[in-house]
Amino acid sequence: MGAEPLSADSLTENFDHYGKLASQFPIARLRIVYAKAGTLPAACIVRNSRAVIDHKLYWMAPPSENEANYLAAILNSETARARVAQYQSRGQWGARDFDKVTFNLPIPRFDPDEPLHRDLAEAGTRAEATAATVALPENVRFQRARALVRTALSEAGIAQIIDNLVAKLLDGGTRMAVTKSRSIPELSIVALKHPVESNRGVLPEGGRGTVVHVYRDGKHYEVEFSEPFPCTVTVGADDIEPA
Repeated sequence: MGAEPLSADSLTENFDHYGKLASQFPIARLRIVYAKAGTLPAACIVRNSRAVIDHKLYWMAPPSENEANYLAAILNSETARARVAQYQSRGQWGARDFDKVTFNLPIPRFDPDEPLHRDLAEAGTRAEATAATVALPENVRFQRARALVRTALSEAGIAQIIDNLVAKLLDGGTRMAVTKSRSIPELSIVALKHPVESNRGVLPEGGRGTVVHVYRDGKHYEVEFSEPFPCTVTVGADDIEPA
């Protein structure tokens, strides 16, 4: 026997699983959102009162811009990412997926009277302003867009400022050393040494792409290709060379 068709009520209940859709209304004017999956954190502030948050994101409605920037700075920091790795699930290339494990860290509730909290909020505001100046190519893939923004924040010195402030927030200033061997840095153009399989087909030897992420072991890379078809693949250090 075939499955019975969903009724209008059951379809609505399915869309509003555990009330996660209905709970967003009325939509707050200010929200902080972050991606639950991935190997690198990605958080931002949403000021669009028409946007509905997808199930792949977690969100909250902070009462002020300062608190939103404080949280965005912490969630996007390399210090927080490195310290939360011990709680994450493990994939082929190491720690991945964030869900709610970031909140295993001792992150204090925002206090506008606390100077360190204000400093983090200010750094978050600067980081957002810097990110907004990054020119993104049309139809750019998420991984490359993220790499471009992270590079801009690093070059401006804001990423290091935030990392140090987050370390001070979490444990009094002892920043966890994060070592990453980067023989080929992010945004480098590389060429394949031999054909490589992808989910779209076989990429030929000599195919050129852009490094959009360097894994923590320094031996694996996420590379974005546009020809002979657009795709992003994970390759080893022995698979590529600077173009």
